[in-house]
Amino acid sequence: MKRWVILAVLVMAISGLAGVAARYLPMGGSSIDEPPYPVKPENAGPLPVAVVDEPLKFEFGTRPQKDLIKTSWTIRNKGKADLTLREPQKACSCTSAGYEGGATEVVLKPGESIKVNAVFETRENNGKYYKHMNIPTSDPEHQSIELGVQGLVYPSLVTFPNNERTLAFSTLPNDTEHSSQLALSSPDVPDFKITKITSSRPGLIEAKITPLNDDDKQQVKFETGYKIVATVKPGMPLGEFKEELVIETDHPKQPEMRVTLMGKVVGPITVNPDHVTMPSIERRAGGTSSVDILIRGQRPTKIELVKKPEHVEASVEASDPEHKGTKYRLVVTVPPGTSESKIEGTIELKTDHPQAELVKVPVVVFIGDRAKLSASR
Repeated sequence: MKRWVILAVLVMAISGLAGVAARYLPMGGSSIDEPPYPVKPENAGPLPVAVVDEPLKFEFGTRPQKDLIKTSWTIRNKGKADLTLREPQKACSCTSAGYEGGATEVVLKPGESIKVNAVFETRENNGKYYKHMNIPTSDPEHQSIELGVQGLVYPSLVTFPNNERTLAFSTLPNDTEHSSQLALSSPDVPDFKITKITSSRPGLIEAKITPLNDDDKQQVKFETGYKIVATVKPGMPLGEFKEELVIETDHPKQPEMRVTLMGKVVGPITVNPDHVTMPSIERRAGGTSSVDILIRGQRPTKIELVKKPEHVEASVEASDPEHKGTKYRLVVTVPPGTSESKIEGTIELKTDHPQAELVKVPVVVFIGDRAKLSASR
């Protein structure tokens, strides 16, 4: 009886080992040394080899905006099989590229080569510049070759003290004139000429041009260029202003440049606060806001509304009967049911004051439904 038990145990052990072997050994009589996962087959036979004669990144140094960077690379087949080059893949609309002869796809036999020509536009880029394209190939070791250009791009016309082309005048009394200046130069056309300057406020904003002298050049670090002095004359409208100087030049790449003049003019008429802001007007109900207008020196002055933003009502009312003509209130009303979500503009007031013929008051109104306005509070 004991022998039968031992025999049954041996049979069960052999069956278990067979299951383990079936689970881990490869099928079909394969050697136990072969891995149980697929192996990438090695490339058999002769292969193409793509080689670029020039550096993959073309260093162009510095270039102006709105310029074209033209370059080319020679791709050579140093392998022993045909090399296929497919259509260049451009990463930007500012790039155009193609193979010499105009083909979109070429096949190079061993030892043959071809040029790929490319043009990169600098456009309005400012500072570090890198653009590239990819060349798909049949070389298994270089299935895509990245070719690019890099360097620095700057505006054709540069200014000092900043290159934002803005002159900030801060707060100006309107009974005196105020001047600010900037230097203008061109890195790529140093002998350019300024042919004309036009002001958006003729008679109230003027500009004078002079060549940079030696002291100017040392201060602004320009080798050549011009000094432009912008002057705000007495009589500018009261309130915030944003005006322009249009500078015309003979520069082939930038025949025109605009300089913004910003600031605030104060004078004998004061608006308090100096703007109308209505941040949360309920669409169905509408709303009203007002600002005070004070005449310095108690000089009786007539004030007339001449301009207002669309979709609002405005009126000028005497605020104090005892000070007739010297104190007013500007009332701005948004009618009920106004469909606009934001109203932004300027109210202009005409006066008979010799030092403040025009007063400007900015207006910003935000309109919404009651539920949305309540949720935002």
